[in-house]
Amino acid sequence: LNLRLNLLPLLRGHLKLVELSLLSPVIGLRRTGPNEFNFSDLLAASEEKQEPKAKGGFDVTVGRFNLVGGAIILEDLAITPNRIWKAEGIAIEVADLSTRSDLPGGTASVSLTLAGTPVSLKASDLRVLQANGRATLGFQGFDLALLLPYLPPDAPATLQSGRVSASLTLGHGAE
Repeated sequence: LNLRLNLLPLLRGHLKLVELSLLSPVIGLRRTGPNEFNFSDLLAASEEKQEPKAKGGFDVTVGRFNLVGGAIILEDLAITPNRIWKAEGIAIEVADLSTRSDLPGGTASVSLTLAGTPVSLKASDLRVLQANGRATLGFQGFDLALLLPYLPPDAPATLQSGRVSASLTLGHGAE
């Protein structure tokens, strides 16, 4: 973890992270039931303690965030046979993301390989307050047979094999 801060804007109530980078983080998750994970107890505890947030506080701006070489491993024990999903080679780059509305929107890009399938996401005009952004998500050659254990046994149709590629463009505006 590497962090660089600009301290002078703190005097004006603005936390400015000049650069934040993370190298090769690995997250291990386990699904133990249809809606239960090895971290579900943490989410339940945080939901109980939520209080209304006070107005004011600090504005936060991230000049540049980089995550390189990340991985997420999900062990799915809720299906038979059990399945391990791996998202590898995760790379995330975020630039100029801020809670301040007077700054231009930020950008982000994410790339990874999920179960052997390249996945990419590119976003622009990202705003935190007055949520706004445009993004394109794409993946190529996802093996549909990997989804068979998740289909209901009484489904009116099923599949044996196949691959799918897609590109999806999303937009969300504050108006």
